[in-house]
Amino acid sequence: MEDSYGAGYVCGALCSRGFIVWNKKYSNYCIALETGDEGFAKMFYENLAGFSKKLPKMGLNKRHYKGSLRQTTTVKLWGKKHVKLLAEKWGLRTGRDRWQVPEAAFRDEAFGKGFLKGFFDGRGNMHVRIFREKGTGKVKKSRSIRISSVNKNGIERIKILLNQEGIKALLYQSLGNTIMEIHGKANLQQFEAVVGFSMPERQAILKEALMPLSIAEEMKGDE
Repeated sequence: MEDSYGAGYVCGALCSRGFIVWNKKYSNYCIALETGDEGFAKMFYENLAGFSKKLPKMGLNKRHYKGSLRQTTTVKLWGKKHVKLLAEKWGLRTGRDRWQVPEAAFRDEAFGKGFLKGFFDGRGNMHVRIFREKGTGKVKKSRSIRISSVNKNGIERIKILLNQEGIKALLYQSLGNTIMEIHGKANLQQFEAVVGFSMPERQAILKEALMPLSIAEEMKGDE
């Protein structure tokens, strides 16, 4: 029996940071992902290996980014069978402004949860702010997970998929990007329970964000 959760994770990760190549003319079939997060690369590698029953290739690269040298990790797998399975059976489309949430994510609960996990592992950014409320002077904690993309339609579909899992999100536009924000303790608790992050260090940040204000945080405010 095929692991639909694993297939969902691979598709979500590829929509967030990767791509598939399906070039019949030159018989070029490839699944690839490149990221600066080594933990995410390893998690993608494990899920891709489990999905394909074949070991992908993993390598390190050095890229020039905004005037500095940055190390990235690349995971690649060649083979028509696996690319065809992702594209035809699971309906995967990739590309910076072309990626789409496959229809399978809305029909198959395991695939949908796997997709969300893979996508947020690749793109989800945790934001925590401790501030002093104007007027009352009370110290508050603001928590959110944000995702930014030029693909408005794709982000809107992610929001619908989250809503199916009881997680509310809001959308807004900024500098040509669509921003999705999961805000508030209750929503983040539901996110942790249903989706969460694969990498222990990022899951720990989420758990810490959900904790009540510490004495140190209450004293700090917005200093």
